[in-house]
Amino acid sequence: MTQISSMTVPLGKKSSSSYLNSNFGDGFLSEAVGQHAIVSVADRKGSITYVNDKFIEISGYSRQELVGQNHRLLKSETHPPEFYRGLWKTIAGGDTWHGEIRNLNKNGEPYWVKATIIPFLNDQGKPVKYLSIRTDITQVKAAESLKQQQASLDLIDHQVYMLWPDNLEIFYANRVAREQSLSLGMEPDERAPGFLEEGVTKADFKALLSPILSGEQESTTYHADVPLLGGGTFPAEITAQMIRPHDEKKRIFLSVRDITARRKVEKAKSEFIATISHELRTPLTSIIGGLGLIKMSLLKGETGPVTRLVDISSKNAVRLKKLIDDILDLEKLETGKMIIQMRQFDLAQAIRDSVTEISGFQTEKNVSIQTFGTATPVMMAGDRERLQQVMANLLSNALKFSHEGGLIEVRLENEGANVCVSIKDWGVGIPDEAQSSIFDKFVQSDMTDARSAGGSGLGLTITKEIVEQHGGSVGFDSKYGVGTTFHFTLKRSAVRCPRR
Repeated sequence: MTQISSMTVPLGKKSSSSYLNSNFGDGFLSEAVGQHAIVSVADRKGSITYVNDKFIEISGYSRQELVGQNHRLLKSETHPPEFYRGLWKTIAGGDTWHGEIRNLNKNGEPYWVKATIIPFLNDQGKPVKYLSIRTDITQVKAAESLKQQQASLDLIDHQVYMLWPDNLEIFYANRVAREQSLSLGMEPDERAPGFLEEGVTKADFKALLSPILSGEQESTTYHADVPLLGGGTFPAEITAQMIRPHDEKKRIFLSVRDITARRKVEKAKSEFIATISHELRTPLTSIIGGLGLIKMSLLKGETGPVTRLVDISSKNAVRLKKLIDDILDLEKLETGKMIIQMRQFDLAQAIRDSVTEISGFQTEKNVSIQTFGTATPVMMAGDRERLQQVMANLLSNALKFSHEGGLIEVRLENEGANVCVSIKDWGVGIPDEAQSSIFDKFVQSDMTDARSAGGSGLGLTITKEIVEQHGGSVGFDSKYGVGTTFHFTLKRSAVRCPRR
């Protein structure tokens, strides 16, 4: 007989099971591994014939409840039917199966095991029973899940915290939260739950979260001013959500988003609405009043003032149309429906036409417009109408913010395969603090100037989009109190760029 210590018997598909079958009984195997593993034996039909104490402990069932049952008693819905069919096909064919299985105990609580199932074969190579040896890996799987979860949360660009609902203690903070905590001179878990807002006690914080703690809501959102490094605060939107991760205790997921930019946009939108309401009302009032005076003059047979009133009404109607066109173009930008039609045209002629058109509206300030480089044709591919809209926006801005009797210079320059157009004024210029957002929607460099000069605050946003859809770029140089130069560069053979 082969000695156990020598292990000279080959451990192939059949010889392994034959060796175990002939040399070990259930009692010996349970004696050897029962102290460290979850062990069970099933007959050839899969009915359990033996379980050790660890099997009883982890499953929650008694020995009497387990013996005679199929292992399906512990089955969860985690694995698809193909998983179990593959397992059974392997062991029924005489091969040993290795893998990880998620089971449910008697109380319906999940646990993970790493399992090895060994078939015991008869002389004909057919399984007569199966030995299962399992190791509890529930904690390992939980640690892996937490590690993956934390790696994902570390990629989020705002603060994220995890809190236990019973005591509101922080047990996890993502990368951004850790950096913010350390910048304030503390570890993330040292931050009291009221850290998000000065003067907020633990009781106050609990009251804020009461809708989710009571189960009334799954999440709640509120706003607070959160401390910054070096003093000061930033406005934050704080969302707390009760989550119940798979196989884990429920916890509170807390996200802290900096809404400074959102507040800025909201403020700009509010100012825009106030401005556009004023801008729309002013020309309408002028048109309605002018038409009323015209009607009265005609009824009285007085034709003298009519021409002047018609001219005023006409200019205000054009102004009103421009405001409405800007709003409609904004909607096209938002929905990606702005149409750019590429055709060959003379950019020099288009610039001259734009200057001629704007000159009809600059007599009140007596501003002069000079052009350079537009005497000879400059052919290129593009949307003439849209590029004239760009010129109209930039010339209109230059005119609005020029001083009485001022000068505007328009230059067209060839730069190899590109052409560059610049519009320079010696007006009020753009304040330093406004320059970074000058192309943003609804933004005007100074609301007081905007009210006096008119405009929707959308022209530069639309200008930038049109130029970039032509494959070009737009920029500016400005010094407050000295003047501004806007410039844009286009390719001669521009191809419309895909919308970003």
